[in-house]
Amino acid sequence: GLIEISKLMKDEAEAKKYMDWAMKIIRGLANHCDFTDDNLSILQMSNGAYHTPKMDHVNLIYGDYYLLEALMKIDGNEVLFW
Repeated sequence: GLIEISKLMKDEAEAKKYMDWAMKIIRGLANHCDFTDDNLSILQMSNGAYHTPKMDHVNLIYGDYYLLEALMKIDGNEVLFW
């Protein structure tokens, strides 16, 4: 969403501010990514299930979707094929 907002800003300084926020979030998420075939999803520890004392972490497929969408937009690919 921040990437899309940055594109709508007429003021370059404002646009840069939104893009910087988006990049900060994406860099933070990158610390929890696993692009190997060892896991069912890319973004690890997306959610904490608080119903158990040990707080199980589960993967959320829509976390992967939005992460990949953001990476594609940053790369300049506006057409998403999925």
